[in-house]
Amino acid sequence: MKKVESAGDMAKQLNKHIQVRHIDHFFAEKADALATLIQGTHGREKMCALLQYTFEFYYNCMVTSEETWNHSHWSVELAFNVSRNVSSSRKMLKFLQFMESLKKSYLFQVDKTNKSLSDRIIEQTRIISSFFLYLADNIVWLSNIGLISVNVVEGYGYRLPWLVIKDFFACIKNISGLVKAIITLRRRSTKLS
Repeated sequence: MKKVESAGDMAKQLNKHIQVRHIDHFFAEKADALATLIQGTHGREKMCALLQYTFEFYYNCMVTSEETWNHSHWSVELAFNVSRNVSSSRKMLKFLQFMESLKKSYLFQVDKTNKSLSDRIIEQTRIISSFFLYLADNIVWLSNIGLISVNVVEGYGYRLPWLVIKDFFACIKNISGLVKAIITLRRRSTKLS
């Protein structure tokens, strides 16, 4: 067997050598699909999100259950620690991702396709909110490790955490994505009518 460069290549090699057994071919194809998914940072981030939210779901279910022994059970502590650590890892995968929004904004500006004004406004809103979301996410990460203050503004009995700023831009990005999806669905349904 020759040297394998990546997981995708490994799956292809496995497919060559296990053609007799159909079930092995199935698993090799799935391994190839998984390898393709996690080749990029975006795919790895999605897999980490799945892992984080699965452990977070388990932790929240166990903590809020009426069984008192669940709060100090080793699996609850493990779920909390895994969720917290994977969350920190995901921050690293998103580091400087706001730069991608600058590229998208430039490509959007030079795009000469005929899009309606509403489409252009929604898309530009998504790009701008993505930029500030990922920038704020990086700032939240920096504040979590202690390099900068947790709050944007602090004083006179008022404080505004970076996390609120990040959540605000996440909300705008998601709402604009939802509006874009609704508009697209309405257009498609009118075309089918």
